[in-house]
Amino acid sequence: MATAGDIVVNLTANSTKFTSGLKKAEHELGAFTEKILELGTEIGTAVAGFLAFEKIKEIFEETSDRLAKLAGESERLGISAQSLSEIGYAAKLSHTSIEALTGGLRKMEAVLGKAGIKADAKETFLTIADAVKQMTGAGQFNQAGNFVRGIFGKGGQELLPLLSRGREGIQALGDEFREMGGGDMDAMAEGGAKIE
Repeated sequence: MATAGDIVVNLTANSTKFTSGLKKAEHELGAFTEKILELGTEIGTAVAGFLAFEKIKEIFEETSDRLAKLAGESERLGISAQSLSEIGYAAKLSHTSIEALTGGLRKMEAVLGKAGIKADAKETFLTIADAVKQMTGAGQFNQAGNFVRGIFGKGGQELLPLLSRGREGIQALGDEFREMGGGDMDAMAEGGAKIE
């Protein structure tokens, strides 16, 4: 029969073995956790790399598409891709969509064509901008609105914030566009059109 002393000795020995086994398991679990975290980091890096590549590919394709469209649109409108890009930049800063701008330029060309007037699209647009700036500066907002609608159609209203800048304001933003790296858009648009 075991005595109380034997039981205490056996329990102490067993608890020491248990504690030792527990510490060993804890150490192994820690090492396993570190390996999982390292693997997760490697997988995360690989996924991030893949996503970055996909984003770069998407940006390239989108830019290529835009340049091809820019080349086609500038050719249809009779305005250089550079000029269209500069005016487009000014339009964006005037809260005017590029769609409203190109639609307005198409309408302007049609109106001028019906009147038998063949003129440089950029120069004509900037001359109209000066007239609109003069009207809005004199508080003749209704007249400016009617004038713009007569040339650019119903969508011309969206062009008013851009046109109200006048020639100098639009050209200043065009200069800013070039200074920010909006280089030779004609060559880029031609290259973009070739990529298609």
